[in-house]
Amino acid sequence: MNSSKWTWLWATAVLFVTQAAMGSPIHALQQGQAPNSEVEALTGRVLDSQSLQPLASVQVHIPELSVGTLSRADGSFELSEVPSGTYMVHAQQFGFRAASQEVTLEAGQPLEVTFELSREALALDEIVVTGTVGGTRARAIGNVVERLDVGSMLESRPIVNVEQALQSRTPGVSVFAGAGIAGADGGPIRIRGSSSIGLSNDPLIYIDGVRMNSDRTQVGGRAGTYSRLNDVNPQDIESIEIIKGPAASTLYGTEASNGVIQIITKRGSSGAPVFDASVELGANWIPDPGGEFPVHWGINSDGELITFGTSLYNVETERRGEPWFQYGPIQRYNLSVRGGSDLFRYFASFNHSDTEGFVDWNWDKRSSGRMNLSSNLAENLSADLNASYMLGTTRHPGAIWSEFIRGTVLTAADFGGREDHRRGFGRRGLEHFREGLEDLNDVERSNWSLQLSYQPLDWLQTRTVFGHESSQETRSVTVFREAGAPAGPWGNQGMGRKNVDIRSGVDRSLDLAATASFRLTDALGSEVSSGLQFNTKSRRTIGASGEDFVDRALTTVSAAGTPSASETFFENSTVGVYIQQQLDWDQRIFLTGAVRADDNSAFGEEFSAAIYPKLSATWVVHEESFWRWDFVDQLRMRGAWGAAGQQPDVFAATRLYQSFAGTSDVPVISPSQIGNPDLGPERGIEFEGGVDASFLNDRVQLGFTKWSKTTQDAIMVAPAAPSTGFPGSQFVNAGQISNWGTELSVDTRWLSGDRLGFDLGVAFATLGSRIDDMGGLGEIAERRTRWHIEGYPVSSPHALKVVSAEFVSGDSGPVTNIMCDGGTGPDGRRMGGAPVPCDEAPRVYFGRQSEPSWTVSVNPTLTLLRDLRIMATVYAEGGNMIGSDVLPSRHVSWNNERITWTLDDPIYVGQRTVDTYAMGLYKGGFATLREVSANYTIPEAFTRRVGASRASLTLAARNLGILWQEQKYGEIDGQWLGHPEKSAFSEETFGVGELSNGSMPPASMFTASVRVTF
Repeated sequence: MNSSKWTWLWATAVLFVTQAAMGSPIHALQQGQAPNSEVEALTGRVLDSQSLQPLASVQVHIPELSVGTLSRADGSFELSEVPSGTYMVHAQQFGFRAASQEVTLEAGQPLEVTFELSREALALDEIVVTGTVGGTRARAIGNVVERLDVGSMLESRPIVNVEQALQSRTPGVSVFAGAGIAGADGGPIRIRGSSSIGLSNDPLIYIDGVRMNSDRTQVGGRAGTYSRLNDVNPQDIESIEIIKGPAASTLYGTEASNGVIQIITKRGSSGAPVFDASVELGANWIPDPGGEFPVHWGINSDGELITFGTSLYNVETERRGEPWFQYGPIQRYNLSVRGGSDLFRYFASFNHSDTEGFVDWNWDKRSSGRMNLSSNLAENLSADLNASYMLGTTRHPGAIWSEFIRGTVLTAADFGGREDHRRGFGRRGLEHFREGLEDLNDVERSNWSLQLSYQPLDWLQTRTVFGHESSQETRSVTVFREAGAPAGPWGNQGMGRKNVDIRSGVDRSLDLAATASFRLTDALGSEVSSGLQFNTKSRRTIGASGEDFVDRALTTVSAAGTPSASETFFENSTVGVYIQQQLDWDQRIFLTGAVRADDNSAFGEEFSAAIYPKLSATWVVHEESFWRWDFVDQLRMRGAWGAAGQQPDVFAATRLYQSFAGTSDVPVISPSQIGNPDLGPERGIEFEGGVDASFLNDRVQLGFTKWSKTTQDAIMVAPAAPSTGFPGSQFVNAGQISNWGTELSVDTRWLSGDRLGFDLGVAFATLGSRIDDMGGLGEIAERRTRWHIEGYPVSSPHALKVVSAEFVSGDSGPVTNIMCDGGTGPDGRRMGGAPVPCDEAPRVYFGRQSEPSWTVSVNPTLTLLRDLRIMATVYAEGGNMIGSDVLPSRHVSWNNERITWTLDDPIYVGQRTVDTYAMGLYKGGFATLREVSANYTIPEAFTRRVGASRASLTLAARNLGILWQEQKYGEIDGQWLGHPEKSAFSEETFGVGELSNGSMPPASMFTASVRVTF
């Protein structure tokens, strides 16, 4: 399209916006029409044909009269003073297929029409946030940017936090299920897997173009995770864009190698105020808790093998006459308003939620508010101010899940054991957590950003963004003084104990950017973008603790007999500049090249700036003149290559000393960490190529991507040379790691009638990884069976595997002649080798751990009579191992498994002797019914009676059941393994992490919600 046509389109858009704001449409009478012809009002609404949600800012116009307006936030529009007659009315918006209707206006008979716009299969002209001014149209981007329409999802899906909005939606994005604890249900997020050994693998999180604090805090070992990402109210979110990998995130520079998640909040729109109110009520629960816990065994004083015969949970339920676990009530209330004019627009919201967990002393209460303001300060200057505030408190139930697992029947007098307050629990009963422990987590958080957009020339756009976020998280854990301490259930802690940790963070950012766009010829266009970004974050932790209180009523640290305190602080800053050149040929072929340079305060003193290049290309093939294949509606080919970084830990490059009290209490220092002045960032380089297409009048939409990533200069830990005088180890850029995979999404529309519709979406991804080079450091033990070894996935399980053993005598007891798998394959580490004595055997590879090597989600949608939509999500994953820390502990530490006492399996006894943790490895594949929901749009005849423009009712459920489990029972002891998602990343590392089924499974949930728009 030439520049004159663009000018005409922009002029027309400005004309429509102006007339909508002034309330006086500009129109031209048809030739020959009398100026005094009678006029009527044409009103109506614009809806999304699939979700039936209102669409704002849709251009509605009658071309022959040059009359037009934009739809309001509730989808309504009005064209006043339209002469009587018959006309074609058009409705159009980027991302949707244009629609037209013929209408006849008669004197004295106002007319109301409804447009239902269907989404374009590929939405090639949709604007995507890319880091440059104004974003970029999807057709020009050579990498995958997934967009989630959160506004539509919330209308019909059981989503209560941001992580659930991301889970099971997009191929290549994994959100691990968190523990089923109210307020502490966060889980790690991985985009195209883990590619770092020594650093975090979490993506960067932006909200309205500003970096946000998305830290996670592990609670009580494996008893849940607090996620700061979930502080964001999902009801305030318009959409989420997922930028995958270095090829996509080059312009975000250092720390962006793991991908970027952009959260875009709702905005105001021109028109009268539109209020949106919703109420959601429901419950959450732990499915089949009695079946999740093992059966305890033991040998009593008479030498008899005794057991509960069932789980301790079922025993306790019978003892109490009621279960410990409950259906925790859920309450959520949300109210928002949006509106404005062409000069000033606003969006404001308030949200309150109150949720109880699976026990009545686990609860989460939080309130949040948001205000987004937009103003056209001048013809070429606009400002956007976004601000939010959140306040919340969570009471954690304590590590009660493990009490059911680590206990023993020997402490249950009613089952022949010894008299004990534990009644079969590990250390104490649940009533002691309810009355004796108070674990509170208070959060206060504010976020604001100011964006100034200035267009000094027709071809030049500039943007300045200031961002500031502050957060404070206070965790207070109190064990009250109990009578009889230290002989009571809490032992020495029963004397009274309190720990307070105050974690505060401040994130500031400045983003300066400019884009120059012009046509070199009618066919060749150019767009040059450049920018400077500055980000700084600081984290401070102040800890105080006290032990020994004289009375239960005393709970302040200063009232303790032995108080103590600590403080830590760090600050990290990044400054980066970039320049990008994009060329397009007739808006069909796009070539983009970019380069970014970064410096970070965590880099070593001798390390120069990090340079990250990028190249990408796209070709919109179906718009070529030679295209003749009618069954293919749209076809785009794309490819991208790029680099991004991952900075080292804050003090990894710094030489550190520690202080302590020396002789006569004189303070002295000693070497602590040698540092590394040459330490730089890990560097991720990625290539991806793919195709997007739609077929058969958009009934089939396909997206396919193949990608590969190499992480160079991977940060590893090397032992410090003794000659340096520094103990411990040193961080070095020594390794190389490869990741690769494929992503496929297929969305199909099988039926699209007025009375019946059926859509089916499938998303499939594969994932692989390998350590290519360890920099000569050899093998690195991560934890338990997990090792970093060249030629294998990061953090993969390697262990001795016993294949045969013989009892010393009889049919039980000690064993001899223990033989292990001798290994096979090029390096002798693959299973299946000839048996050899275990002291000569290698640790063999058990399989990929933690992250699955394949994932698939299936999303059917059934529409009945246009107003009722029934949806579901089935999610499955596999190709990985899970490392359970519970099974080995039951066999060795807790001694509450039958086979531990009978010792009647020689391989079990042998494995227990040579490598205990190998007994906890099992296959992790499973399929689950993740979501089911039904959404009903109440007919307008009813909503109008209460003054509403729209209303809907939604019934939704989450985590309803396991459909398939690859391995249900332990390989050696035959024990039921429980829920396959009963796992959590361990406290020891948030990098690669360790999956452990020592935690509780995710909670099931059912909610009913009503949403009304006024």
